[in-house]
Amino acid sequence: MGSRGDNFFREHLTQQFFIYKEAYYEVEAAMQEELEKGKSVLFPIRLDEHIFETDVDWAKSIRQRHIGDFTDEARYDVSFERLLRDLREG
Repeated sequence: MGSRGDNFFREHLTQQFFIYKEAYYEVEAAMQEELEKGKSVLFPIRLDEHIFETDVDWAKSIRQRHIGDFTDEARYDVSFERLLRDLREG
């Protein structure tokens, strides 16, 4: 799922991600780590619209954050630069 060894957590919010039971635990662990460390470790990116279509409870917490939008090829560079900035500041 994610890579905590680099002090950040990456997940692709796709439909396939939501079918894994471990996804809930990974997101919860990342949010807990953020509370403990006082910095961002969860950097969600969107490859499709499923984050906005799912009724999974924990997805509501994700929807309240900035979600890097990689669904539009024309805006890929802008989204990538924002993600890099957030990771550096994280």
